[in-house]
This record gives sequence, structure tokens and C-alpha cells, in this order.
Amino acid sequence: CTELGTAHVTVHCTRCGVETFSGDRNIEMLGHSFVIKSFDGEQVGTECERCHEVKTFDFMFRYNTEITENDDWAVIDVNGDGVINAKDYAYIYRMTK
Repeated sequence: CTELGTAHVTVHCTRCGVETFSGDRNIEMLGHSFVIKSFDGEQVGTECERCHEVKTFDFMFRYNTEITENDDWAVIDVNGDGVINAKDYAYIYRMTK
């Protein structure tokens, strides 16, 4: 999610099956894809779908703040209006109960 990677790949012609490439290819950083897993009314527990990194966000710390581009906190802006607010609180509460 946060580091460049490599993978060994072998490519074959779809018509004749001859190998046309075999070697390492770079894998781009995709960034985390956090999903909400828990909420206790203050702390939002999340987990990355790709690498399974666990992160906790303090909801009240960012209450009524705007989300910026590439902000990990965007995961708790569940209604997607660009601001962490009471609507998000209600959605997260319902999602985790």
C-alpha cells in the first residue's frame, strides 16, 4: 500500500502460446483502502482491505473539519460531503451496531 513492489510475471502470446516476456515488473503504490470495522462512540476502528493495517481514528478530534485530498481521515466521512460531522457519526454508529 505504501511502498513500491515487484512481481515476477510471464507473458504469453494469446494466439500461439509463445512466451513473450518473463521478468520482474514494478507494482505501484496503491495507498491504503481503509474500511470501518468498529465504533465505540469516540474511536473509529478501521482496517486496510489490501494490507490489513489497523488504524484508529478519534472521531471527535476531527469533528466539523474538512477532508483534504489523500486524507486517511476521509474513511470517516462516510456520507462523502467533505466534512466530518454529525451525519457521519450517525452513519458510522448504524454501520457498526
